[in-house]
Amino acid sequence: MKLQVKSLREGGFCRLGVKWPTEGKVVDHAEFTDEQWERLMKEPNLKVEQAPEEPVAENAGSDTVPPATSTEETSDSAQGETDDKAATTTPTTKGNGGRKAAGAGA
Repeated sequence: MKLQVKSLREGGFCRLGVKWPTEGKVVDHAEFTDEQWERLMKEPNLKVEQAPEEPVAENAGSDTVPPATSTEETSDSAQGETDDKAATTTPTTKGNGGRKAAGAGA
């Protein structure tokens, strides 16, 4: 049987030589003795519950496009917008038409 152990303290909590994260860690019941499980279950800084089943088979071989692809497309179009703005905002020089001022060096 698989169990999930979660820390109730921000930053995690150590017990039985394991740092238990707040998001939980799934472990097999056989990894600890009955006495150790009892100690984990009585620990007020930890929550022990049956681990959720992982729906691995449902996602295997999925043809859906990952969200990163749409983000990349958005980034490319945003980059194009930036390039367009750069092309339309060219700096202008005032006064001497871009020539060096007298005495500015060779």
